[in-house]
Amino acid sequence: MRSRLRLPFFLGALCLITAAPGAGAADNALPERWINASEVNLRTEPGTRGAVLALLPLGAPVRWIGTSESTGFCEVDSAGARGFVACRLLSSSAPTALAAGAAGGTTGRWVTGAGVNLRAEPSPQSAVVARLALNARVELLATIADSPYCEVATGVPGAASARGYTACRYLATAPLAVDRIVAATLPDGQPNPQYDPARAFWLAPSWTGIEAYGTQLGAELKGRNAVAPEGLTPSSRPTDVEFDRMKAHLAKGIYGATPPAPPRWDDVRRLARAAGPQRVPARASPGDRARIEGARLVAQSRLARVLALWGPAFDATDGSGGGVRLAGLVGALELPMAAPSLFKNASDVAPPGASVEDLSGRFHIVEAYRTRGRDLGAALGTVDGLWDIGQVTVALTQPVVRTTLFRDGRLRTSSVRPSETRVLWGIVDPPMCEGYVDGFAYGEADPRVWRYFGADSQPDPEALKRNPPGTLVSFATKSALPLANAPPVVTRQELDRERTGFVAGTWLQFDLDGDGVVDLAVWEGTGNGPGHLNGPAETDDPYYRLFFANIGGRWHVLGTDVFGYGCGC
Repeated sequence: MRSRLRLPFFLGALCLITAAPGAGAADNALPERWINASEVNLRTEPGTRGAVLALLPLGAPVRWIGTSESTGFCEVDSAGARGFVACRLLSSSAPTALAAGAAGGTTGRWVTGAGVNLRAEPSPQSAVVARLALNARVELLATIADSPYCEVATGVPGAASARGYTACRYLATAPLAVDRIVAATLPDGQPNPQYDPARAFWLAPSWTGIEAYGTQLGAELKGRNAVAPEGLTPSSRPTDVEFDRMKAHLAKGIYGATPPAPPRWDDVRRLARAAGPQRVPARASPGDRARIEGARLVAQSRLARVLALWGPAFDATDGSGGGVRLAGLVGALELPMAAPSLFKNASDVAPPGASVEDLSGRFHIVEAYRTRGRDLGAALGTVDGLWDIGQVTVALTQPVVRTTLFRDGRLRTSSVRPSETRVLWGIVDPPMCEGYVDGFAYGEADPRVWRYFGADSQPDPEALKRNPPGTLVSFATKSALPLANAPPVVTRQELDRERTGFVAGTWLQFDLDGDGVVDLAVWEGTGNGPGHLNGPAETDDPYYRLFFANIGGRWHVLGTDVFGYGCGC
């Protein structure tokens, strides 16, 4: 087997560019807004046709991301869930009733749990009238003597409401700052004294949440047995009731967190300008010069992650100008004018290689987790695992449409229910390069690229099995595309190697719904690939692909694909 780690598809890096003004800013720097009406719909897309993700209560805090000016809807983040609400239902300050309730001047209370039961009577055996969302506002009507229950009414005074009883311990005089509880560290990097993995899981159930709790169980067991933190967790691991409850909850199914929208190309271009050569005032102090250069290096690093370009030609740390080439490449790529067309918003299309969790959050489909013990049989043996879990399979409970786009414009679609199985090795080294295949991850490679392995080298049979001849990329949508064939417009451009890292590029532009507007564009770069242990390729080959999607009339970076020259070392 050829050896070397294949260049990864850095999907996670795409969130480094935000759709809000001020690219690269952290989410907690986004402007804060408040819901100024009762039970406001958080939708998957701007407009009343969007599916409802959640009902936001009066006074719920959200972070404003951007405005869809043509629809009057604003994109917001509500405790990690992204969606759209009518802009007129947002306030730049907390509603008066909210402020008064937080100060204790009214009977307003806020629910501090997720899916808290509202019961017909103050008894755990009583019928459930409703389930109260996290930070839902209720009116406290009465407390029950010698009882853990409080009588409350949902909604706002004067509006239709539901009355019932809920556990008093889930009521507070102010909304819960969820991000201050579910984060293990504070913004300054210090440990968060309010962090509780169990409570964090039940506020926002997720696989990441159960991992945090399972890791805590392992750390506590190591401490009791005087095992170093970097050592194996002792094999004797008692049953943990809370952990079992979490596994059962995930097995029933949850919605994945809404992933960030792919970065806008306009924001990437702004980042590239910050990564390129900077004018430094002649009278700038050494400190100012250092700050300017530091900001430029940070921009170059972010740009490298967005484009997933590495290797000698794009090394921003060795002084050879690799970071400037990244900026030069972005400046050389010109996309056609975009207009609203097939993909209305980021929930209409998923990047190539999107995880099951990404698909669940993006398409609002329930995902379910099935776990196995640590003993995985003769093939794998017993793994360190996550407490008593050795393997997990996550699958969507409803199908999505998988579309394979061919270079000639053919579109092959199939209904699939994606699933992923992961072995939880823990600190045990997993088998190196298991399942690795040379070539592109999402499409067939040009035969010229294979000459890196020798003049007579042929495509890897496993690569052709994964990506049949003519394939360019595969991606997922929630519904089928309207056409079966979308012949591309193909153009070629010459490039300056020293300025961009490539000598040529090929554009393939596809109108997927036949309305005359380009919906998907692929740029294929030709140059010296990063190669493997023997060094970069000596020939110029089409080894890199950059995918663009027209989402809502603006170009976004949908993903990348880099030819894999080997795995291991």
